[in-house]
Amino acid sequence: MAESQGIFRDATGANLDAYRWNARPVLVFAPAPGHADYDRQMDILRNAEGGLAERDIVVLGDTARATTALRKSFAPENFLVVLIGKDGGVKLSRTEPISADMLFDTIDAMPMRRREMREE
Repeated sequence: MAESQGIFRDATGANLDAYRWNARPVLVFAPAPGHADYDRQMDILRNAEGGLAERDIVVLGDTARATTALRKSFAPENFLVVLIGKDGGVKLSRTEPISADMLFDTIDAMPMRRREMREE
């Protein structure tokens, strides 16, 4: 999971400003490695990798191994998944795993994504 490139990345050192206008970060927080909801969410996302790539999604995983800037900003108490739009705004936030369909439907309803689909 701790890839430096690709869709799945470790949140350590991540700066959301670096993704603005280029990608849609999905932040996945858990209080510790091996957390059941975290593992379930990551499995859901890994099984939908084609749809993630199509929508310019980058998944940033944070399992509290260290206090990251993202963890300080979002202050998750337990499991938390957050979708950030290309404009840098929070578009979806849930305390339980979300389906790929919910994620994709949320993104596909955004004006910027609709424009992208027309241009493809």
